[in-house]
Amino acid sequence: MLESSTEVLKRATGLSIGTAALMILLGMLAIVLPGAMGIGVAMVVAWIIIFGGVSHIVYAFAAERAGQVAWRLLIGVVYVLGGVYLALNPGLSLVTLTLMLGAIFIVEGVMRGVLFFQLRTLPRAG
Repeated sequence: MLESSTEVLKRATGLSIGTAALMILLGMLAIVLPGAMGIGVAMVVAWIIIFGGVSHIVYAFAAERAGQVAWRLLIGVVYVLGGVYLALNPGLSLVTLTLMLGAIFIVEGVMRGVLFFQLRTLPRAG
């Protein structure tokens, strides 16, 4: 039987409210327990890296040549090993993620500065 648009909207609204409440709770926990939440995020990232590595390994067998298979397998194994290492060392993982995020912000700032100086000579650049 087809659902009416009202029923679909009610179900979606309930899901949206539930998600909002979960986000509020997680935000409050992040404020109260920043270290624990940081470790939690680091663990989630470690597992994402592990699953990415497994995907690389599976994808390696779709390659046509042995060299491609070998490189894809190598990349997948490095991802899995790196993810496992980060999962087993969550404190190090948190520090590493913080440093990487800082490095990304620095590189982005430098690139924006370079782009500004390159584009300012263009007409109507401001």
